[in-house]
Amino acid sequence: MVMLVSDRDPVCPGDRIGRDGTDCLSGSGTHVWQGSVVASVVGELRCERPAAGRLPVASVRVGSRSEGPAADVVSAIAIGDEVLCRVRRLNPRYATCDVLCRGTKPLLKNFSGLIRVQDVRATEIDKVSIISSFRPGDLVRAEVISLGEAQSLLLSTAKDSLGVLEARSEQGEAMVAVSDEEMACPVTKTREGRKCAKVQ
Repeated sequence: MVMLVSDRDPVCPGDRIGRDGTDCLSGSGTHVWQGSVVASVVGELRCERPAAGRLPVASVRVGSRSEGPAADVVSAIAIGDEVLCRVRRLNPRYATCDVLCRGTKPLLKNFSGLIRVQDVRATEIDKVSIISSFRPGDLVRAEVISLGEAQSLLLSTAKDSLGVLEARSEQGEAMVAVSDEEMACPVTKTREGRKCAKVQ
């Protein structure tokens, strides 16, 4: 069992913690992505072993240490909330996402979201392409614009502060934003289209 980070280490969304089912299990503030337990929010990693011989449960504690577990999660989402989500799949009309947390707070329930082509940018909407804005696996900050049905949300990345926060190239390298429309692989220098979030 090899944990990539240690108990009480600070973690950020997208940080790999360990292999799911081998090193640890996913708890509050984490999710499973491509076989790994990954942090969903900014906070402090907590690894709790429920019993001898069993895998530790990895969770991320948000806020002060005096707060109880109930303070670390939220059960509802409202129009205007900002959420972090992971792109699951694309088609020409929209991107389907798994909503991971509201702000920095993980969710008690699973929500899915759609980013429609008309909600990607605030300008030149007729020129927007979903395929050139997102890729499966991208970590995206978005705003809730409609609650939809069956825990499915309509999301927007039209504001400058919204869009892709983290993406990997086809070679698996973490890319860096070079403009509001492109990210580049630091190894191959290849550029890929993205709707990038402008970091404040």
